Formats: sequence, structure tokens, C-alpha cells
Amino acid sequence: MKKRNISMEEISKLISENNKKKPTQKDMDELFDVLREEGLTEPIKKKQDKSNEDQVARPFEPEPQL
Repeated sequence: MKKRNISMEEISKLISENNKKKPTQKDMDELFDVLREEGLTEPIKKKQDKSNEDQVARPFEPEPQL
């Protein structure tokens, strides 16, 4: 992916535009992709990995039989 030069003014403008509408998951993914490219966020695990951890962390409890 090509690194983009983006000013803080442009980021502020995009954020204020985005604040006017309800962001979709795709919008959020794109925002974090840009922030990661600019080195403004800590690297995070993919969302899929996190859901697997959540499943492993909780013991399986069967539904109570009524």
C-alpha cells in the first residue's frame, strides 16, 4: 500500500465530516488503516483473533435443560 501524505487539517476535516453520519464498520476500518499507516496507533490484533480469544477465555456452559 502506498503511503499517503495527509495533514492534520485534512484528518480533522474528515473526522468532522464523519461525525455527521453514523460510521459503518468499513468506515472505521479505513480510518484505522490510515492511522496505522501514519504510525498514529499501536498495532492491534485482527478483530477475528480477538473473537477467538473471547471464545477460549470463557468455559463452555451448556444451555440448562428445562
